Amino acid sequence: MESRDPNMTLITDEEMIEITGARYPGVQCQILQEHCIAFVRRRDGRPRTTWYNFNHPLNTRNQLPEPEPQIEPNFAALDLPSPRRGKKFA
Repeated sequence: MESRDPNMTLITDEEMIEITGARYPGVQCQILQEHCIAFVRRRDGRPRTTWYNFNHPLNTRNQLPEPEPQIEPNFAALDLPSPRRGKKFA
């Protein structure tokens, strides 16, 4: 018996009704689109997708990490007189 990845199994019609809370295929498709979930519309109008697509909406895929801020020392501050050191000698 072959083992299948549970993320790649299709969501059944009953599960789709439970997930979306809608019985009508057009409303189910609208709900999936609003939540950026990739799906295919079958010939009978019902949406079909996998659990992977449901758990990983399109708007969360391939996001680049935020760049780390470039922190550099302020070397110009070394030229400023310090109140503790007194005046700077030339």
